[in-house]
Amino acid sequence: MIDACRTRVEGSDRVTYRLGDFRTEVFGDDCHVVVASLSLHHLERSERPSFFERVYRSLAPGGHFIAADVIVDESPEVRVRQYELWRRYMVDHGEDGDSWYRKHLAKDHPLEVSTLIRMLSEAGFVSPGCFWRYLNFAIVSASR
Repeated sequence: MIDACRTRVEGSDRVTYRLGDFRTEVFGDDCHVVVASLSLHHLERSERPSFFERVYRSLAPGGHFIAADVIVDESPEVRVRQYELWRRYMVDHGEDGDSWYRKHLAKDHPLEVSTLIRMLSEAGFVSPGCFWRYLNFAIVSASR
């Protein structure tokens, strides 16, 4: 993932790459932006508050946290429909949708957007919000 990112921002001296485990990593204390992409759904619900607090402490005043991730809908009925559409999408792209769904249920821990926004607020962030959403994917952002 770091190599893929480097190809997108090649030549920039404004990006710092760090390899580590985001469950325990200390990110620093003057970051302008922290980005998480399709990774936070691997955190258990109980791990999220301390993660968000570490990200908050790592940001310089006015810094931003942006996360693109898997989410679940607040409505159980909508959630069922979204998962059905996701499984159908996987099948349409040559994958076994049911197999992927079983793997997702076994290892992933997505949250509702409302829960993410609440947790970000509780960690100290201001102006948390959802800026894009499609089925069971969303982008949330918040500032220090």
